[in-house]
Amino acid sequence: MRWTHWLILGIGSLVILTGCATTRDPLTLREKTLFERVGGKPYLTAMVDDFVVRLAANRRLQRFFTESNRPALQARFLNQLCEASGGPCKYTGTGVPSAPQGMGLTSADFEVVVEEFSVTLDKFKVAENEQRELLTCLAPLRQELVQR
Repeated sequence: MRWTHWLILGIGSLVILTGCATTRDPLTLREKTLFERVGGKPYLTAMVDDFVVRLAANRRLQRFFTESNRPALQARFLNQLCEASGGPCKYTGTGVPSAPQGMGLTSADFEVVVEEFSVTLDKFKVAENEQRELLTCLAPLRQELVQR
């Protein structure tokens, strides 16, 4: 008789523990988006601000950004990164005002853009995996901006 008591107690405990394990909120089980992992919009905004300053200060790229509207560039690039990383923003077009017509951005110039973005990501201590994912977000800009 004693073994049946332990069997019933064991089965009852198993049922209770199984029930507790499956009542978790499904939202807590999902993976965080890249947007969430890098700190959300405030962090992305700070990174984009730093990045645009770097672009304008880079000797190879100055000619592309001296006439541009930096606030518009920052807003568009922020929206692109925000949307591409799983955030709530909507990207509606090119990250550079008046691009691509007339800019003359080459593949080599775009590589400098990518390098400057990498420097910004390092400055903000973005983890390596997230850096790779954010750099992938630049790929659509290459198609929009590079003319030759």
